[in-house]
Formats: sequence, C-alpha cells, structure tokens
Amino acid sequence: HRRPDKILRVARRLFSTMSTSKKLLFGKWVVPVEPSNTVYLDHCVVVENDIIADILPASEARAKHSGVPEADRFEGGQHHVLLPGFVNCHTHSAMTLMRGIADDLPLMPWLTEHVW
Repeated sequence: HRRPDKILRVARRLFSTMSTSKKLLFGKWVVPVEPSNTVYLDHCVVVENDIIADILPASEARAKHSGVPEADRFEGGQHHVLLPGFVNCHTHSAMTLMRGIADDLPLMPWLTEHVW
C-alpha cells in the first residue's frame, strides 16, 4: 500500500536545498550496482553532495554520522529496498509538449483524444 503524500514529504525533506549536503538513507535491504549479486542487510547509504560516499552497516553509520540532523536521515523501515546507483530513466518526454493542454480531463481521454 503506497502513500504518495508521505513519499513526497520524504523526498522534499531529503532533497531540500536548506539542509546539509550529507544524507543518510537507512534500509532493511541495500542492493548496490557493484559488486553484483550483493544484498546488504540493515545498511545505510551515505550521500554527500549528491554522490554516494559510503555504504555501511546501519549501526556503524549511526555512530560515525551521529551529527547529521534528523531532517537529513531517512529510515526506510522493514519494507523498503534501497537501490543506490539505480537511475530511474523512465520518462514521458513526449507528454511535456502537451503540458497545460486539456488539464481538466481524466488521464485516458487526455492521452487518447489530445496526446495521441
């Protein structure tokens, strides 16, 4: 069950320009791109200046980075997987040309009657 409002709040908090440049993302499972076929249990991804700086056990990260403000920490919980290095390239660039056209329509009529 997804909660988009919660996801948006977390994303805004994590990537706010008002916060520090270091973010801590904790996850039950962390599946890095490298090394392949690797899954870390209860780990933390440290992001500094938009670059993955470290992946380490959550307990070690909490001790090593205890000065990072709560606003710059994301606790993924027991049902989240972190995929550091995975870039979402799924875009709808064709739709950006139609931005603002027939915005009052439901999705399918907008797509079938105005976009395509």
